[in-house]
Amino acid sequence: MKTISLVFLGILTLLAIIAVIENGWITGAVTGTAQANVQSTVQITLTTDTVDFGTVNNNDVVNTTGNSSKGFYIQNDGNVRVNVTIKATDLWTTVSNPSSYYMFAVNGTTEGICYDGANSVTTYTNMPNDATPTLAIARLNFTNSCDTAKVEIGIVVPSEEPAGTKSSTVTFTGSQA
Repeated sequence: MKTISLVFLGILTLLAIIAVIENGWITGAVTGTAQANVQSTVQITLTTDTVDFGTVNNNDVVNTTGNSSKGFYIQNDGNVRVNVTIKATDLWTTVSNPSSYYMFAVNGTTEGICYDGANSVTTYTNMPNDATPTLAIARLNFTNSCDTAKVEIGIVVPSEEPAGTKSSTVTFTGSQA
């Protein structure tokens, strides 16, 4: 019977250990998982919340288009895209909403077009009454570099509208897109 030297056994043992380690049979590494669930936040802000047309006359046609200081500016301060509806109380005493005497349209801002233009109201449309809100802005973005939209307002003063101060409460409601 042949004897196996201790050196040879040591080398075989070392090779076996290396083979086990190389094939992943024994490792010092283990894995785990870190998780977090970020709560969705829907929050819109009117950064410009008043539209004042000043003094107007019967039959005047006035709108905020092209005037960067007029119109409602809406900002998405949440962390999800939002849909924004619009509704308003009557502006005129002689004409009720909706009518072509009181209209709105969505427009971009200096940040660009930060919403889904194909599904937003981008041409002047009759202002909905307080009972029937309408989707105005679809999928308004939430990233700070592009999270605003401008809502333009257009009016035609009815020919029979009596003199006096006129006002309407416009309500914007945001919901997760």
